[in-house]
Amino acid sequence: MTGKKSVLHCAKEEKNVIYLMRTKERMEKSAARHKIQSNMAKRVLLYGIRKEYSLKELPAIGKGIYGKPYFPEYPEICFNYSHADAGILCGIAETPLGVDIERLIHPTERLIRAVCHENEKKMLLAIEDPAVQIRYFSKIWTAKESYLKCIGTGIRQKLSNLDLSEVLDGKTYEEVYHFFFLDGEDFQAAVCLKTKKMLSNLSVIYMEENENNNL
Repeated sequence: MTGKKSVLHCAKEEKNVIYLMRTKERMEKSAARHKIQSNMAKRVLLYGIRKEYSLKELPAIGKGIYGKPYFPEYPEICFNYSHADAGILCGIAETPLGVDIERLIHPTERLIRAVCHENEKKMLLAIEDPAVQIRYFSKIWTAKESYLKCIGTGIRQKLSNLDLSEVLDGKTYEEVYHFFFLDGEDFQAAVCLKTKKMLSNLSVIYMEENENNNL
């Protein structure tokens, strides 16, 4: 199985790899779709740990108090995955992380009120180009999702109370949370890594959906 690689900035000493698989067909939201995509995400995860750690089988997955998945037998291997109509995003690292992928999100007034901090809202509404505004809002959304998954709580707080406006300019949050963005033609993805180390690179491996049959 092959995949092309690109590099973002991340911790050089650590093993940090992101696997991105786009899905070819859009599926209506349903319990069946969620199950299919969840199974696909686990297969991508299995491929990743085989490649990065030479494990032959997927270890048992436990869940934290708020549902964050982890490997009880291998606590040193951190992972997170996200699946949506846009595709599958899976991260494997040696430091806590969270990932999120979404189709580009159109910022309605209701969504802006629910998601954006006042600082983010000011920056968003100052953008005149609708396409740029959609991209900016999608980055805010996925950044918050990835951060909350990184800390292990999920969405259990009011999103508009969380101000991540500066991370879109490449700054860290609370000095240890580093954000990286994957901008697709019709999707937005975000990765949040918690580390105090100096940053170097993050490998991103792009996969085709038909490669899933070979996992």
